[in-house]
Amino acid sequence: MRFSDQHIRQMSYFVTAILVLVGIIAILVADLSLSPTLGTTDSWQRELLKSLGVFLISVLAVSWLYDRLLIEKHFSQFRSLITEQLRAMDNVQSKAIRMGLMEIHETRSDYDIAHPFAERIRLTKDGGRILCVARSLFHLLNKEAEVKAALFAGVNLQLACLDPDGVNEEMQRLTQVYPEDIRSALISLKSIASWAQKQRPPGSIELRFHKLYLPDSCLLIDTSEGPQLTWDLSFGRDLNDKRVLLFKPSPFNLGDNLTRRYEEVWASSRRVYEMKGGSVFLNLI
Repeated sequence: MRFSDQHIRQMSYFVTAILVLVGIIAILVADLSLSPTLGTTDSWQRELLKSLGVFLISVLAVSWLYDRLLIEKHFSQFRSLITEQLRAMDNVQSKAIRMGLMEIHETRSDYDIAHPFAERIRLTKDGGRILCVARSLFHLLNKEAEVKAALFAGVNLQLACLDPDGVNEEMQRLTQVYPEDIRSALISLKSIASWAQKQRPPGSIELRFHKLYLPDSCLLIDTSEGPQLTWDLSFGRDLNDKRVLLFKPSPFNLGDNLTRRYEEVWASSRRVYEMKGGSVFLNLI
C-alpha cells in the first residue's frame, strides 16, 4: 500500500499536534497536579516531567517552523543547483554524442590499454580495411605480430606517413618527428614484407608518403557495425603527451568530418609501396 505525499504530510501534522499536546499536558500536570506521586512543588519528578514537556514543544515547534518556512526555500535552491548541473552535463554529453564522440583518453597509454591494436584488428570486418594517416607510423609498424595477424585475417592496410627525405628542421620542430622514426618503421615494414612473401597471407599493405605538418593522426577501421575513427592529438613525443578521442562517424558529425579530411590526405599522397597476398607490386622504399 502506497501513500501520497499529501497523505503523508497530513499524518505528519497530526502526529506533531498530538506530541505537542502531550508536551502541554506534561507541563500542566507538573505544575498543577496534587498527586503525592510527583512529590512537592519543586521535586525532581515534577521538574523532569516539565522538562520533558518543554522539550517536546520546543523541538516540534522548531520542526514545524522549519517545515513550513525554510525547507521549501532550501529544497528550491538545491533543486535549482542540481538542475543547472544536469543541464550543463546534458549539453556537453548530448553535443558529444551528436558529434560522434564515443570515448576520450587522457593519454595514448590509456588508450592502448583500453583498445590494444590486436583488438582493433579483431573488430575489422572480413575483407575490411584499416586506414592510418600519421607522421611516422613508428608505433604501428613496430607491432609486427599484430600487423601479421591483420594480414592473415585478410585486412587491407592503407598507411600514410611523412616522406623521410622531406623532413627538415622546421618540420621536426613542429611535428616532433625525426626521419629516423620513419626509417625505423620502414625497416619493420620490410621485415613484415619478407615474412609475407613466404607465408602468402590474403591481406594487403599499401604505403604512401605525404608532406603535411600534421599535429595529429588517425586510425580508421571498417567494422561490421560501421567505421570507427581514432583521433590522436600529439603534444610531445612521449605517449603521455598525446590525447586520444574515439569517434563513430556518421553523416555530418565530427567523426565524418575527420574521415573526409584524412581520406583526402590519403588520396593526395604519393604511393611508394604495395603488396597483396605476399606479392609485391610496387616498391620505392
